[in-house]
Amino acid sequence: MVLTHLSFFLYQEIYFGIYGIPKIRFRDYMTFDHGILKNLNIVQRLNCVYCAYANAFAAWLKAIVNQTEVYSCAIKSHTQKLGQEHQKEFYEYKDFT
Repeated sequence: MVLTHLSFFLYQEIYFGIYGIPKIRFRDYMTFDHGILKNLNIVQRLNCVYCAYANAFAAWLKAIVNQTEVYSCAIKSHTQKLGQEHQKEFYEYKDFT
């Protein structure tokens, strides 16, 4: 995950920077609120920290990919799947066939 995180960070810095695309901040997706609970043992605390990072990481990756699609290929997919809600304002697929 750390290598992928670094890769997406660099991708966003370079690609978004070149095209003036607004960057997605990882800290907007990160919460460590479970890791500070008093009644957790060290294993539970580490699990909470891992889950917080992993969930934030997945949401951040999805946001970067969506942002890339918005600015680079704003055409609705031919078939709609979960996770494509951001395409509602995109151009219709049939207009390009």
